[in-house]
Amino acid sequence: MRTIQRHFLRACALVILATGAAVSAASGCGLIAAESDCTSACTLFNTCGLTKTGSCGGYCAALVAGAAVAGCNAEFETQNQCAKDHSVCTTAAQACAPDVAAFATCMAAFCKKTPSASACSTIAMQQGDAGH
Repeated sequence: MRTIQRHFLRACALVILATGAAVSAASGCGLIAAESDCTSACTLFNTCGLTKTGSCGGYCAALVAGAAVAGCNAEFETQNQCAKDHSVCTTAAQACAPDVAAFATCMAAFCKKTPSASACSTIAMQQGDAGH
């Protein structure tokens, strides 16, 4: 009887371990995809004059997590999807401007309440760099 219990417990442990690994891998892929989407959107929006963020890599690295913490994830994803849908400046500038503004407004409201948040300092630095 002990052998059966031991095998059952080992099987359960393996299932739990495999499930945890799959969840970790899936969430990691989601973060990578979100940062890639952001970088593409940022590059397009900078080129089109919709944003002036300086380094898109640093900006997006902070905002992938920062947008969720700020409660602005829906706006963040919407602006990034708009860039995917409109990859030419003339259409992106027209179609995405409201989405870019909505995300900026959401982050500005959060940063006004929580200026010490990591994403807020990154936004301030990037905007400062863009002017140089």
